[in-house]
Amino acid sequence: IFAAIFLKLILNKTPTQRQMLALSILFCSSILLTYDTTSSTQEDLDHPDRDSKLGLIAIIIASIMSGLAGTLTQKALQAEKQPRNSILFSVELAFYGVIFSFGRLYVEDMFDILDGEQVSQYGFLNNLEGTVLIPITVNAIGGIGVGLITKYTSVLHKSYAMIFGIFLSGIFRNMLFKTPMSKVMYIAVPMVMVSLYLNADPNKYKKEKKKKQ
Repeated sequence: IFAAIFLKLILNKTPTQRQMLALSILFCSSILLTYDTTSSTQEDLDHPDRDSKLGLIAIIIASIMSGLAGTLTQKALQAEKQPRNSILFSVELAFYGVIFSFGRLYVEDMFDILDGEQVSQYGFLNNLEGTVLIPITVNAIGGIGVGLITKYTSVLHKSYAMIFGIFLSGIFRNMLFKTPMSKVMYIAVPMVMVSLYLNADPNKYKKEKKKKQ
């Protein structure tokens, strides 16, 4: 939703009514899928460190920043004069991400909170195994894929890739940990499919074919 707003404000690209409907359905399905994959017990909800209002504010701010960052990325990758190489751009973002991650870890270590507390007690390389390369590699490939999606389509399509990833995580969770598919998953999946269908406007491809002819 915020990506669509920033696309209008920064790139002056207005999504069609069909695309806005698709995004609205996708937004609802993402809430269902996220709730299903992060469902907590009552004991977790009653934890004194939990603050629902603060969490909601953090989610809204993160969504706004994500929409803004995605739009600026699309602007850089699809620039008419000097378009950026998507792979090199992804590498640059990863480099800055590593710097900020170490900076965050340093601050947490100073105040002895969150991950910094664990690092100060057990060290940075504690329990580090070769299997850690699996999520690092998968995340790197995903970052390159997102860059290509943003360059050749739109930042809005990145949202569909993210929601589809949440859907796949539910499938793999069922396969690996024998966790049964929830009712929420069965409701959200058709919504994602409908959203994908609405987003794929057939009239757009017909117009592109006519222009090429």
